[in-house]
Amino acid sequence: MTSWFQQFEELRLRTPRMYANVVNAENCVGDYIYYSKNCFHCFVAEHAEDCGYVFNGGQIKDCWDIDYDDDDSQLKYEVISGQNNFNCTYCLACWYSSNMTYCDLYQNCSDCMLCVGLNKRKFHILNKPYSEEEYKKKSAEIKKEMIVSREFWNWFSSPYPYEYSVAAIYIK
Repeated sequence: MTSWFQQFEELRLRTPRMYANVVNAENCVGDYIYYSKNCFHCFVAEHAEDCGYVFNGGQIKDCWDIDYDDDDSQLKYEVISGQNNFNCTYCLACWYSSNMTYCDLYQNCSDCMLCVGLNKRKFHILNKPYSEEEYKKKSAEIKKEMIVSREFWNWFSSPYPYEYSVAAIYIK
């Protein structure tokens, strides 16, 4: 006699299912993708274009490795939790900001690197203000050093457990 779970599994295997919930999307792979174009391994994405490895993103363009981002973000890479950002890399909890690199918990900022907890700031490195010229020079030097030491392109430590990260979803 077969168990109830075996019978249930047999029934599941025989029952047709929809492959994915993809509506008005062109050249997209993933699930729950709506009104999007050129999205690869995106899940719960709406009005996304030219994006990859996104979980829960809406109105985003040219973004890769994004987890929880909504409303008009562009050119983002390795960002968790954000809204209305432009050109942000390796950031966590970011809103209404642009040109941010390795920053955490900020809003309404631009041109900052390696900063935490800023609001309405420009041209900061390690939360210290610089003139625009100094910032451009110093941030380029830091980035070059980080690339040589292979620190750049690595996600910084986070207060959130790894299993909640976008990377963890795809490695499993």
